[in-house]
Amino acid sequence: RGWRRRHARPTMPVIPAIGFAACGLATLVALSLGNLPGLAFLQPNEQLHMRGLSDIHVKNGPGIATYLPLVTRARKRNGVKLDETQYAVVRNSLTAEEVTIEGPTL
Repeated sequence: RGWRRRHARPTMPVIPAIGFAACGLATLVALSLGNLPGLAFLQPNEQLHMRGLSDIHVKNGPGIATYLPLVTRARKRNGVKLDETQYAVVRNSLTAEEVTIEGPTL
């Protein structure tokens, strides 16, 4: 009658387990490098410029900023730190309104 196996092997899905382990490893590597999409770690002299579908936001460092990567484009940039004797004139590109910002600020 042929050879038969008496005890059934425990069936463990190997492919999903390998995929789960690979996703976990990729997340750990991304966290260690600071490149996780939707999460930005800001130093004291950095800003995160976030451009959404209809608005623009800027988050000043230090700190952690979160955003939705599918609807928001974000990039880090170095901020200009103003001393007590300096000032900056900032123009709003949508309304053309100009505002004078006095130091010290980022």
